[in-house]
Amino acid sequence: MDKDKIILTSLTDYQLDLRMLDHDFKLALVSLPDKKAQAAFQKLVVKNAAVIQAVTYYYEHGRKYLLLLSKPAALQFVTGLQIKVEPIRSYLGSSNRLVQLLLNRESGTALTSQKQNLTSALYVAQTKWQRTIQSQGLQQRYTLRIQLEADHNLAITTQTFTQERQPKADHELYFWDAKRNLMCRCYQKTDFKQKVLFHRGNGTLHKNLVDYFSLADLDHFNQTKTGVIAVLKTNLAKHAHQYFKRPLQFVPVPLLADYKEKLPQKETIWHYFQGQPLNVYCESDDPLAVTLSRRIAEGLEKSPLIQTAQITVQSNQCAQPGNNIQVLRDARRKGVVEQYQAGDQDTIIQHVTLENFGQLDHKTGLLKWEPPKDAGKDNQMIKVGQELAIRHDLTEKHLQLPAAELQMLASRYRYYRCEWIPKAKPAAIMLTKMEISAAGRIKLKNQRFELEPLAAWDELACLNVYLQHLNPAKQNYQQQFFWDQIEGILSDGTHVVLIQKTAYQIMPQVNEVQQLLSKSDPDKFLVTDSVITILTKLMESSAEPRYRATCSQMIASIKQLNKAAFSIGEGNQAFKQSGISFYGKPYKMICLNLEANETFTFHNSLRQKVRAPLLKGTLGMGLVNIQGRFYYYVGSYQALKPKVARAVRLRQLVTLAGNNDDSRYALFADLSELMSVEFVRNGQYTVVPFPFKYLREYWRHLQRQKMV
Repeated sequence: MDKDKIILTSLTDYQLDLRMLDHDFKLALVSLPDKKAQAAFQKLVVKNAAVIQAVTYYYEHGRKYLLLLSKPAALQFVTGLQIKVEPIRSYLGSSNRLVQLLLNRESGTALTSQKQNLTSALYVAQTKWQRTIQSQGLQQRYTLRIQLEADHNLAITTQTFTQERQPKADHELYFWDAKRNLMCRCYQKTDFKQKVLFHRGNGTLHKNLVDYFSLADLDHFNQTKTGVIAVLKTNLAKHAHQYFKRPLQFVPVPLLADYKEKLPQKETIWHYFQGQPLNVYCESDDPLAVTLSRRIAEGLEKSPLIQTAQITVQSNQCAQPGNNIQVLRDARRKGVVEQYQAGDQDTIIQHVTLENFGQLDHKTGLLKWEPPKDAGKDNQMIKVGQELAIRHDLTEKHLQLPAAELQMLASRYRYYRCEWIPKAKPAAIMLTKMEISAAGRIKLKNQRFELEPLAAWDELACLNVYLQHLNPAKQNYQQQFFWDQIEGILSDGTHVVLIQKTAYQIMPQVNEVQQLLSKSDPDKFLVTDSVITILTKLMESSAEPRYRATCSQMIASIKQLNKAAFSIGEGNQAFKQSGISFYGKPYKMICLNLEANETFTFHNSLRQKVRAPLLKGTLGMGLVNIQGRFYYYVGSYQALKPKVARAVRLRQLVTLAGNNDDSRYALFADLSELMSVEFVRNGQYTVVPFPFKYLREYWRHLQRQKMV
């Protein structure tokens, strides 16, 4: 399989050796008849702590636990639970649960062996993943929850734990195991005074996030999702290889089509407001709001981009007819009075908050945002302009942001979004529909549909058929979560396709990336004489003058360190001081040669084109087929940065009407163009066609106007 034409996803493949597992362990299946039985389960774990090696749970006609027991010890039973002990060779349940038990015995660090873990999930918690809630003085630790699901997808989600003020025996409590970098369940009352205890949950507006991956260096990589997965895969292969006939690996998936469309310059957003006034205001007498409002107005007024677009920047104490930016505090914070103004047909308002845009530090009371030299080029300011322009288009019912040819393409489809209506009795959704004419005129319509019983859908009868054939145990359309996973529906009159979020995500070739980063680890020590010998051989093997000169310069720099051994970081610092260009071709070629033939290099090649197959799926857009189902991904538009914050997720294209594989290719070609706009994600591709952004904003407008 051509490496350039495959991607790796979080879907895994493996084969367990049940005979070997059965030799060392047996299973206990524990059923909880009701919520009250949870206390009995805790007693069971405490009573059998010397026997139980790992725990996992699942839902199947109620909450159930699966315990991995060491042989030949016997399990001591507890009343109030349904318990069945059986050999592993007799187990008929899903194999992912057995692998999860093995995963749960691993650690977030490179320890020498598996160890007991009485926590029913694997929560990896690195040392640096912590913060303090200043207002409450409570610690928080955020973790990665690693869960192998029934479809063999390795789900990686962030879970926050908050310090418990008053631990009680009936609470589900956890403590941080610093040696293993794990959050572990605390069952013993004697630990209440000895450990800092936590409960699951955040309770604040602060989002604790773990970066997707980093190419900066090995230390940064190990602090990311992909770095954690690399460690776990290595540990599992090292510690539990005897229990697998085929080790756990990510499945390679053929790439059916990929696109990398060019995006317009994001700064062009200001052309949209050519010759129009722009009013910046805050109605509050809050000194910080007044300060931020003044900074924004002054920054825009001085901006060459704004001046070129002939935009007249105004500063007032209230909204004015036309385009407005309102500065206010985030009303979700305790004690903040709601000052949000929705605007109307004549007054279009975009909002910025002190907390988000202004980057307010509540500890110091200072605003971090200052207008740069040209505020019109500031990313946050551009985003405000983009959001304001979308609201303007919706108000005027006329698309002006997209180019004319993109409007023409968008007019081939009708777009639908299904929005869950909170607290509706019976359960209901709002279906919002958008049609676009070839001239860019927008037609919007919304209709409420009840789900108990399922109402008739005049225009989307195929959606009724789809919903009625779902397995309620896996996808319950009477729950909000189901509708939150639907990004939208589009129809060309013949084909109707639903775009659905999935838990699948793109996985770089994590172990290969880790190996390359380990070769260039700044903390790695090298023997001076050995490095000089290697560089001398490289110099003598080349006839290229610049290559030879750079080798000689590197050797001289290393000798000047006057050390028997030095770190790669020290070497790079010495090279920099001697004037060696890290971007020059000779230096890059020397590092490539070292990387290919030695155990070290001074700079890795991960961001070079030669390593693109290792990171396939993180750039551009692509269409794949997994087990007969079509999915697409949307990666970065620009070259990869040293740090990537968000995972690239796969979205499924579910055909509701029309069934032709060839049509998926044509559809995805159109989708790729409709996602190649700069005004939704500020200089990046959007993950769904841009009309769905308009539908989302239309729904928010209905909510603000209390029309739903």
